[in-house]
This record gives sequence, C-alpha cells and structure tokens, in this order.
Amino acid sequence: MSENQVYMFDFETSYNQFYIVGDRMDDAPNAGDENDDERLIVGKNALTVITESYGHIRGEIQILSKERTDLKLDDFDHIVEGGWVNESGKLELLNCPNSDVALSVKLTAGKYKVRIYTSGVEEDMEDDFESTDRYVIEVWPSTDLKLRVIKQIK
Repeated sequence: MSENQVYMFDFETSYNQFYIVGDRMDDAPNAGDENDDERLIVGKNALTVITESYGHIRGEIQILSKERTDLKLDDFDHIVEGGWVNESGKLELLNCPNSDVALSVKLTAGKYKVRIYTSGVEEDMEDDFESTDRYVIEVWPSTDLKLRVIKQIK
C-alpha cells in the first residue's frame, strides 16, 4: 500500500451507529453494549461507530500507508482510535440495523488501527435524522490494537 486512498460516504443508518467490518458481520457489537462514551466499540472482526445522527451519515474514509501524526484537535469534537484485525482483505461500512453495504474497499488482510474523527456535533439538535455531524475515518497498518480516546466530546 504505497499511496493514500480517500473514499467519500453518504448513507442512512439507525440507532446512532454504523459498522466497519471485513466480510463478517457476526461479531459487531451494538451501541449500549460497552464503550458508548468512547464512541467506538471494538469487536472481534468488526468496529461499531457511535454517531450523533440517528439517520444521515456523511464523511470520508482514508486508507493510509502509515499513521498521520499532524492531528488538528481543534477541528474535531471527538477523536477515538481502536485496533481491527482484518482477515478478509476487504473493508465495508454497513448501516444499522439492515447491514446494507454503504462502501466497500479492498485492503490487504492484516492488523489495522482505525481512527475516527467526529465533527459538527450540536447539543441541541432539532432533527436527529439530519444532524450536522461528519466523520473522517483513517485506517493504517498497525500492531497496536488498543482503544484510545484522543479527544473526548464535551
């Protein structure tokens, strides 16, 4: 993986969550299980992203060759990262609860770190379905699979 790749996404989901999986959805944890405050729940083969929006999800996913170190903390409301073992060589974003594929990207099977940046969070949203939150997801090869909150939403 030599060049960085960027993919935009825009889809509908429910229950304030969506999933990052390989090709198996069976181990995706649900919101309310654990780590809701961190806004990322790590399962065996899947990650659950806790969202502000109950419906419309938009953003981008960046497949990187290495970790980006120039974090701009002021640009985001929340930043969290966690490890993911990808056995399939595929990355898919799935909605909830139907597990419809919103985006599919080819990867090399292996261990990855996934960092999720959340911005546009409003405390008094008038419409949960059309909220202003936006997500930037970075994925790069890594053996560090620990869950870490870099910036906590206030």
